Amino acid sequence: MKWNSRGYTLLEALLVLMMISAMLLITVIPYPKMQKQLDKQMFITQLRADMERAQMYALSHQKSVFLRFYSSEKYVASLSSQEILFTRKVPEGFEFLRGGMDSITFLPTGNTNQFGTIAIKYDHQIIQFTIYIGKGRINVKEESL
Repeated sequence: MKWNSRGYTLLEALLVLMMISAMLLITVIPYPKMQKQLDKQMFITQLRADMERAQMYALSHQKSVFLRFYSSEKYVASLSSQEILFTRKVPEGFEFLRGGMDSITFLPTGNTNQFGTIAIKYDHQIIQFTIYIGKGRINVKEESL
């Protein structure tokens, strides 16, 4: 039997295409789970940064700043009902749970007027933002349901 060295057979080409397809499929499968994790981490980082921003604004401008959480739609930082510092839309899938704090007031000293926990549900997890009285420190804790 004499080998033909002019090219590849159809079987060889299909085998190579199948291996390339399998390698691409392996890299694409975990993408949705990674995307959920990234969305969660981005929201936690953004909310914590916004809390610290409101606290720093209160301290630097010597004015009280109110941070209010509206259901699962948005949260707003304002000086009064007329003067809004920023508004953030809450991404889909995040839900502020009842029973926790629905607003935080940062005093001109940078402290908070109350302490407590803001609980957020996302994808079978509870994310808790704990605000401590005194210096207004913020701690984030994640728990599985």
